[in-house]
Amino acid sequence: MRFVYLLLLVIIMVFGVSFAVENKDPVEFRYFVGSVEVALAWLLVLTLALGALLGMVASLGVVLRLRRELRAQKRRTGEASTSTPREPQATHAAPEATHTEAEATHREEVP
Repeated sequence: MRFVYLLLLVIIMVFGVSFAVENKDPVEFRYFVGSVEVALAWLLVLTLALGALLGMVASLGVVLRLRRELRAQKRRTGEASTSTPREPQATHAAPEATHTEAEATHREEVP
């Protein structure tokens, strides 16, 4: 599995480098306070990184709320398990053992 991840990483890196080489021409990036000339590849990479960062910040509230709920649920479950004794779980025989016993019984009955 590591090989697949490594191969995927190498393929993405090759595409990234070829993208940067093909889009090295400078473009003018204008914003409210001024403008700057930057390579198109860098501008797109920075835009992608900024979008990923904003996405993580936007989902941070949901993640923190879910972690808090999970922690509270674990506390409640821990309290419940200490206050009520657990019933012992039934053990089941392995299917192979049952099958082997049935075959042995069948062999004994057949003349």
